[in-house]
Amino acid sequence: MNMNRVLSVAVCAGMLGVPCAIGQGDLAERIAFVNMEVVFEQYYKTTRADRRLKDQAAEFNTERQEMIASLEAMETDYNSLREESSDETLSEDARDNKRSGAEDLLRKLLATEKEIKQFELTRRRQLEEQGQRMRKRIVEDIDKVVEKFASDRKLFAVIDNSGSSLNQVPVFLYSNPNADITPTIVSLLNVDQEEADDWSENEDAMEEGSESGPENSE
Repeated sequence: MNMNRVLSVAVCAGMLGVPCAIGQGDLAERIAFVNMEVVFEQYYKTTRADRRLKDQAAEFNTERQEMIASLEAMETDYNSLREESSDETLSEDARDNKRSGAEDLLRKLLATEKEIKQFELTRRRQLEEQGQRMRKRIVEDIDKVVEKFASDRKLFAVIDNSGSSLNQVPVFLYSNPNADITPTIVSLLNVDQEEADDWSENEDAMEEGSESGPENSE
């Protein structure tokens, strides 16, 4: 038996799990490749989600800087009170008042430092979780388009060729450019880009972790 024929049958039956009665030419035409990394980056919702996350990160940094500025001002006042509490030119009562004020301010300083740390942890976690939700929804969009494309054309498989092995070598060293559906998938995903003026509302819903969609009208 021809060895090439044996290998072809083995690949057909063992790896792809499709009926081996199908000719090799037909099988090749029913397998497609897609670069999911490129699709993800070129999907317009990815760009808008990234922009929203960057805007929220900027707002977080602005608020954090305001809190730090307030803390630094408080530290300056605290140091002044400490110095004045040791000023021998002041009366004992005045020094006691300064000392008492410094102690009160120190407690506020420690509480404010704790508040800032908690704020940073909470906001970073919120941004991370929101980013994960956005990514999940975008991937779901891509999966649906790829699945429909494959179903409509009765493809046996759509293979992601964007990955690399542990040695940083592409998993697929070569794939026929004619079998690459990446540009097509990107076009299908972006077909409604100009009509997506309400994206900010969808993003707000994504941030809350709730589903969003147009209301049904009578």
